[in-house]
Amino acid sequence: MCQRLDCMKHLWTQKDASGAGTQSNDNFWTKDVQDLWDELAGAMITNGGTGETACNKVGINGTPASPSEKAACKFLHAGLQKLYGPAPPATPPAAPSVLDNPSFRQTMGCFLLHAYAKHMKEKATCLIDEGIQKAFETVGNKGVVPCQWQGMDDSKWENCLDSITINGGAAVSGETAKTKVDNILKGDSKIEDMAKEVNNVTQLCDQVKCVTNRWMSQNKAGGTGTRTWKNVWEEVQKELTKLAGGTTKKKREDSALTPYCNDIPKVNGKAVDKEACLLIAAGLKNLYDIKEDKNHDVDAVTASFLRTMQCVLLNAIADKLQDEKFPCKDEKNVQKGINHAFEKSNSAIKGKSACSSNDKCFECKRVPLTELATCEIGEKDGKKLKEKIEEDLLKEDENTEMKKIKDQAIKDIC
Repeated sequence: MCQRLDCMKHLWTQKDASGAGTQSNDNFWTKDVQDLWDELAGAMITNGGTGETACNKVGINGTPASPSEKAACKFLHAGLQKLYGPAPPATPPAAPSVLDNPSFRQTMGCFLLHAYAKHMKEKATCLIDEGIQKAFETVGNKGVVPCQWQGMDDSKWENCLDSITINGGAAVSGETAKTKVDNILKGDSKIEDMAKEVNNVTQLCDQVKCVTNRWMSQNKAGGTGTRTWKNVWEEVQKELTKLAGGTTKKKREDSALTPYCNDIPKVNGKAVDKEACLLIAAGLKNLYDIKEDKNHDVDAVTASFLRTMQCVLLNAIADKLQDEKFPCKDEKNVQKGINHAFEKSNSAIKGKSACSSNDKCFECKRVPLTELATCEIGEKDGKKLKEKIEEDLLKEDENTEMKKIKDQAIKDIC
C-alpha cells in the first residue's frame, strides 16, 4: 500500500517555473484529497448512526460490542462503504479529479480512513480497537485496493505517510504526506462531532467497564507495566476519601452551590430541607472538576476513570441517605433533595465546571446500586460491580470512610 501511494507522487509534484526542479502541486491536497475526505466524512456523519448490524459483535469470539466500539465501527463502516462504492459524478463545470481513478481513489481514501481511526483512538475514553477492526474486516476487501487495519502494528501506515516527502527534501526539513493528511482531518469539525458520539456512553455500568478497561490498558505512572484490578480498587478507595473531602459542610456552604438547591418543590406545603441536595451537588461539582494534570500523572483517560468512580461512589452515598436506617429520611424529605440535585441541577453544575467544554465528560446520573447488581466488570472472581463496591468500600465498621461520611451526614441533615 505504501508503494502504491509513492507511485502516485507525480499527482502532487510538478516542474517549477524554471524547469530546474519540482514543487508541490498543492491543489492535489487542498482540492482533490480534501474533496475525497469531505465525501467520506459526509457519509460517516449521514450513515454512521444507522443500525449497521455487522457492528453489534466484535472480536474473535463475537462478544457484544460496547457502545463506543459500536459507534466507532459504524462510522468507519459507512466511510469504507462510501470509498468502495461508485465515485459521485462531477458537477459541471467541475474538472475531472485524478481521484476518479478507482485505484488512486481507494489508495488515498484508505490512508485517510486509517488516519481518521487513529484520531478516534486518541480522542476516545474507551478502548475502540475491536470496533475499528470489525469495520475494516467487514468492508475492507471489497475494492480494487484492499484496506485493512493491522491492530497494534498499524503505525506502519502513519510511518509510510511520514516517509513520503512533498517538496523533494528530507522528511525532517519539509512537508510530508502525513502533514497534509493531518491538516485535512484536524481542520474538520465533523471529527469532533464523531468523537462526541464515540464517547457518548449513557449507562453507568457501560461507562465503568469501558473506562476501567482503557485505564488498565495503559502503563502505570513511570511506564512500569500495565495496571491490575488491585490497582483499580486501590484508586477507588482514594477517590472515596477525595469525595468525602469534597462534600464536607464547609464545601456545602459554598455560596456558589446554594442556587442549585433553592427551588426544590415543597411537599404538602412544607419546604424541603436543602442539606441532602447540597451534599449531592457538592459531590457532583467535585467529580466534574477533575481534570487533566500532567504534574500528577492525570491524563485524559485517568481523569475520566476518576470521575466515573466518584460517580459510582456518590450514588452509593445517595443510597445510604435514602436507606430506611437513615434517621430523618422522611422528616427531611431526603429523597426530594437528592433527586433535585441529580435531575434538576446536574447540567447546570457540569456547565460551570472543568467539564463544561470537555467531550470526554459524561453526565453522572442517579443510579441506585441495585441497578448495578448484574453489572459484570470482568474481574476473574466474577463479582458484579454492586457486590464489589459493597464488600470493599461501603462497610460501616468503625473508622471506615463510608461510616464517617454517613455519620457526618446524619449530624448535618438531621
